Amino acid sequence: PAEGELVLRAARERTSVVVQVQDDGRGIDRTEVLRRARDLGLVPADVQALDDDRLRAVIAHPGFSTAREVTRVSGRGVGVDVVNTRVRALGGQMELESIDGVGTVVTLRLPITLAITRALLVEVAGTIFALPAAHVDEAVAYHATQRTRHGGGPAVTIRDEILPLVALGERFALCESSSEAREQHLAIVESGGKRAALLVDALVAQQDIVVKPLDLVRGAAPWFSGATVLGDGSPALIVDVGSVV
Repeated sequence: PAEGELVLRAARERTSVVVQVQDDGRGIDRTEVLRRARDLGLVPADVQALDDDRLRAVIAHPGFSTAREVTRVSGRGVGVDVVNTRVRALGGQMELESIDGVGTVVTLRLPITLAITRALLVEVAGTIFALPAAHVDEAVAYHATQRTRHGGGPAVTIRDEILPLVALGERFALCESSSEAREQHLAIVESGGKRAALLVDALVAQQDIVVKPLDLVRGAAPWFSGATVLGDGSPALIVDVGSVV
C-alpha cells in the first residue's frame, strides 16, 4: 500500500535498553541480497539461503548495497554499517528479523550505563579479557566429564541443560586446544536469547570498568565491542558476547 506503519518501541530489559524499529513493508529481499553477496564474495557459492543472523552480517558489511543507482540519501551502503559499528562500540548489539510480505524489525540492545559497566574479568592463555556482567548468568568449575557433543559441536552439561561450549583460547587463536589437566572454569552467558558456556583458564575478578570505544581495522574478527584499562594500567579487550556465542 502507498502508506505504511512505522512502530518505535523502547523498553528496559534487565541491564539493557532495548530500542526497536518495526515496519509493515514487504521485508528484505533475501534473494537479491544473496545474489549481491555472492557477487562480492561475502558468502560461499554453495549458500542457498540467508538466515536472520547472516542477513544482518551481510547488509552491515561496509559498502554493501543492492541499489542500482546511488542517490543523495541511499545506495552508498553505509547506513546499516554505521549503526552496527556505533552500537557495538557502545557495548551493545543489533538484531534483525525480516519476514517476506510482513515487514522488518530492527532491535538495538544498549547497556544502560554507556561509560561504566560491571564486568567479569577472565584469563585466557595468560591474557585478561572482560565479559560484560549483564550477559553472565553464573561461573562454575569445569570438569572434563561435563563435556559432550550436541548439534555437531562441542557442548557441556550443566544441571541437565546442554549448552554449546566455546573455548575462548581456540576462538581467539591464542592456543590450539585447552589442556584438560589444569583447572579451568566456565562462564555461562546469554545474549539475544542464546545461551552458551565460555571455557576460560581462570576467573580473575568482578569489577566496574570504563568502556573505551574500539575501532577495529577492516577484516578484523568482530569478537570485541570495546576495551578498558585495568587498575594496574594494563589494557583488556571487552568480549562481544553476541559474536562469540
